[in-house]
Amino acid sequence: MRAVDIQKVQRVKKACIDIVYEIGLEGISAGKLAKRAKVSSSSIYIYFENMNDMFQVINDEITSEFFVFISQNLNEDESIKANFENIWQSAYEYCSKFPKKFIFTRRMTHSCIVQQEKSKDLKPYYQKLNNFIESAVANGAIREMAMVDFVYIALTPLYGIMKSNIENGILDLQPNDIELYRAASWKAIEK
Repeated sequence: MRAVDIQKVQRVKKACIDIVYEIGLEGISAGKLAKRAKVSSSSIYIYFENMNDMFQVINDEITSEFFVFISQNLNEDESIKANFENIWQSAYEYCSKFPKKFIFTRRMTHSCIVQQEKSKDLKPYYQKLNNFIESAVANGAIREMAMVDFVYIALTPLYGIMKSNIENGILDLQPNDIELYRAASWKAIEK
């Protein structure tokens, strides 16, 4: 069996993210991807079962990275609302810092390519966020909800405005806008 060339795999993943960001899913092919990554088309299939498997792997990696990133500033010594603001601010920073990855996951979320049942187990990556949500519910600070509902209700306004802005070349929101969207998101989950 051939040894995995980590550098080639990383180039393929980066090329895939770049192409999906630039032209969407419809325009991607193994040939375009190979050319961008400077690998042979056949080598893509050494590292991934097929194109959908590659999309799934990349999406899972980015999603894991995102959950770790937005959970990094959770602090038991702060109030639930302050921790919510930390989560929201971290999500905003992730979207601003990694716009191509963010757009990739948004496009994957709204496609039939990514299948949740095929996703790797992401629980270790989102456990800290899930613990925060369970604690906030138990303390009566937010409405009872599962983590997926929290993400949809609390972060979708941010996702929407960031997706629109990034696609129009704007990576930063004005501070007043950030506060407006964050306050609306808090109000939507607050008990």
